[in-house]
Amino acid sequence: MPLDKKGRVKRGRKGGLASADVRRKKTIPRNKALVLAFKYLTPGMYLSQKDKERAIEFLIKKGLGPYHPPEKISVLVYLATAVDLSKDHLQRILKKALK
Repeated sequence: MPLDKKGRVKRGRKGGLASADVRRKKTIPRNKALVLAFKYLTPGMYLSQKDKERAIEFLIKKGLGPYHPPEKISVLVYLATAVDLSKDHLQRILKKALK
């Protein structure tokens, strides 16, 4: 049975919401790992041993290794280039997580 205009709009909206849910579920673990990596790379931030291991694992997976950024590069820029996010987007993620 062909859909009328309202049916097509409803089907499109439902598909869009499902797509947004999938994207959201993928970004939540990435954002948590980003926060741990930021805390690991920032001097003076406390992390438990388990969290340090998770942060190092994330950094290795992104191709950075457990190394701190060179002195002239900020931690934000260092992480943003590794994850292909803008510095501003990364700042928003960290601000939301570190409240």
